[in-house]
Amino acid sequence: MTAITINIITRPKFSLTRTAWPVFLMAGTIGVGVAVGSVAMQWAGFFLGFLLTAGVITMLARKDSDLTLDEAEAYIADLRKIEAKP
Repeated sequence: MTAITINIITRPKFSLTRTAWPVFLMAGTIGVGVAVGSVAMQWAGFFLGFLLTAGVITMLARKDSDLTLDEAEAYIADLRKIEAKP
């Protein structure tokens, strides 16, 4: 018996706040460091940006997991329930 692969591609709703807050957090930290002349604050903003980027990559990698056939069917059924709601 051959293995069956099911790819479920979802497109979550775009949220400006969910997308923009990490950028503003990093830019704000670096900007405050520039304004007060603190190199340490600028480096803190850089490292914060690095950690945020690593977190986003980890989150996206975890989303892309393998499902068994039963799990995929249950997931599709849940998606159909959500789409059926007005």
